[in-house]
Amino acid sequence: MKKLSVGIVGAIGVLPMLAFAGLNEFIAQLNIWIGYIIPLLISFAVVLFLWGLVKFVANASDEGKRQEGKDLMIWGLIALFVMIAFWGIVGWIQTTLDLNNTAGVIVGPSGTGNVLPT
Repeated sequence: MKKLSVGIVGAIGVLPMLAFAGLNEFIAQLNIWIGYIIPLLISFAVVLFLWGLVKFVANASDEGKRQEGKDLMIWGLIALFVMIAFWGIVGWIQTTLDLNNTAGVIVGPSGTGNVLPT
């Protein structure tokens, strides 16, 4: 029930953006947020791996703690592999289908940030 209410509150927070800004603005804003979240997730996976390495080396005499460190390192590597592979596949699809991040706008020739509709 708690997850449902959090989802509803999140959806209500997004609705005004859709109503007033339009779909292109929503997608652009979503792209910005994803651009912030992806490096954070990759950083978290690296920290998870390094924390597992520290636990593995620091507890060389205790087999149980070494196994915990080994498990953290494995999960960190799996997370890194999945995220970077997914990122690569999405990039390959964008290149193959000739998709770009312009969202239907052409930047003016002055380079001052003037945007012309297509």
